[in-house]
Amino acid sequence: MDTSKASYPHAEDPSGLLDWLNQTGPGCSLAIGATCGCDISKLGRDVCNWINSPDLPAGGICRVFDREEIRHLAGDPYWRHSIQAAARRCGVDFEASCDYEGVIRALAALGGAILPGEWALEATADLDNVLRVGLAHCERCSPESLLHLDPAGFSCEGLATVIGKRFLSWIEDHKNGRKRRIPTRSLLPVFM
Repeated sequence: MDTSKASYPHAEDPSGLLDWLNQTGPGCSLAIGATCGCDISKLGRDVCNWINSPDLPAGGICRVFDREEIRHLAGDPYWRHSIQAAARRCGVDFEASCDYEGVIRALAALGGAILPGEWALEATADLDNVLRVGLAHCERCSPESLLHLDPAGFSCEGLATVIGKRFLSWIEDHKNGRKRRIPTRSLLPVFM
């Protein structure tokens, strides 16, 4: 499938999505869910900005996809098919119960996607290239997460930094075939 703008001229490119689909990203994605009432969309943007800072080797450009953008992409046949075609070119073929879930799973499978929302944890539960971070005051509140953090002891900037560092470390482990270094218990609050 031709994913160039010229092949589908009425499709507007939301925030450089076409360039992101055609780049080589880190191969891993990040899903962040919260049951504690924090601004998960802002946190996702903060983590993405931290990871994409010029002095960090993220292995590619990461991009945040919030709920509204995913709804838009899933509802637009051109973008939905472009995203799924890009995932297939990377060797990813999977089933999804609906277009919305299919777009989430395809973006996550491509790597470089930051997906802030509880919905992202559920949709990516079986994808092994996704680090799932659950923000909650107890570990039982987010059982599908690989990393549990209690945001009560963090500043917003500190939380974004901790998640970003853990994600970059997890990417390196994933690339090198090492077992992921995810603690079995929550990380203690770190004040930055």
